[in-house]
Amino acid sequence: RWHEAVRLLFELHAMAKEGRARDPFLLSSRAFGLLCALCAAPSGERDADASLSARAEGYIRTHFASPMGIADVAAFLQVSQSHLSREFYRETGGRPIDYLTRIRLDRAVDMLTSGEKSVREVGTACGFSGGNYFSKVFKRHMGMTPVEFREYVRREGYSKTQIYAVEAYFQSRRTTLAEQAAG
Repeated sequence: RWHEAVRLLFELHAMAKEGRARDPFLLSSRAFGLLCALCAAPSGERDADASLSARAEGYIRTHFASPMGIADVAAFLQVSQSHLSREFYRETGGRPIDYLTRIRLDRAVDMLTSGEKSVREVGTACGFSGGNYFSKVFKRHMGMTPVEFREYVRREGYSKTQIYAVEAYFQSRRTTLAEQAAG
């Protein structure tokens, strides 16, 4: 199957070859259609122009549920882990592993609030290596275990804004404790 832009390019070529390319408005319209088709290329076709961090984020969003790490992302992008980490931080201000964890936790929060899967099943479905590791990471970021979170949501209701506020509180508390320990 031809891409729409290729089809339009062949159509323009045929018009010129057959002598039908005399109307400037028709030519302008066809050229504009060609440009629009090029701009609407699927994301996989535009990836070469995307920044390294944008390509890494796209790969992470697509593959977060598989048991992968930053080494896998770097291998896919054909760069070293250190280069990926350095460029990702330069472009986003964060680390790729933190982005991966955030994506996994977002999905876990959705699964914990909308279903009855076990903690282990949720963790595995979100790309964590097991239920215990998932619980440890979840508690470190959210301030409560997945089971406590599920009970809290059933008791108090659920709002992603509230969940992000809880996570931000525990993140700032960890930063403060780390600064106190270092100083």
